[in-house]
Amino acid sequence: IVSSRSSDLCAATLAAVLRRLKENKGLERLRTTIGVDGSVYKKHPQ
Repeated sequence: IVSSRSSDLCAATLAAVLRRLKENKGLERLRTTIGVDGSVYKKHPQ
């Protein structure tokens, strides 16, 4: 449950930051790439 909630909070934060960037630049669409290190999946307890 903790992992799920923290991933939701992280996603919401990223969405808010990207939305603000898009609005400030006056763009219709903001192209973005988000990378995740493999250790996130490898070391996550199951």
